[in-house]
Amino acid sequence: MNPDELYALTGLTGTDGIKQLQKLGIEYVLYTNKQEISLLVKDKLYTIHLPKMTLTDTTGVGDIFCSTFVCTMLKEKDFLWALSFAGGAAQSALESKAFGLEKVPEKNALESNGSYFYNIVDFKQI
Repeated sequence: MNPDELYALTGLTGTDGIKQLQKLGIEYVLYTNKQEISLLVKDKLYTIHLPKMTLTDTTGVGDIFCSTFVCTMLKEKDFLWALSFAGGAAQSALESKAFGLEKVPEKNALESNGSYFYNIVDFKQI
């Protein structure tokens, strides 16, 4: 979710809001704020940063990110790889500068970008 969605659900912002969702029983809380994508798991917040780029069309990028995250979690059962792979999917979709369904990325682009994010993911205990 983005900051507006988080506030609408919890009445809180930032880490306070995502911790509140976790208290409600959500095991993996995804939070996006522009190029920063975070995942709260237990007491650790993992974050990747998408590169700054000129945006053509962002419609559907959140859907691409979320579906990639869920499918990767179901298949691999590795939340760090799922976060990284989904970040790679979002980056590939945005870099394509395509519109609509044409921006769904090819698997090789996801793997390359995902591997990059996997090696530079930040984390902190909250």
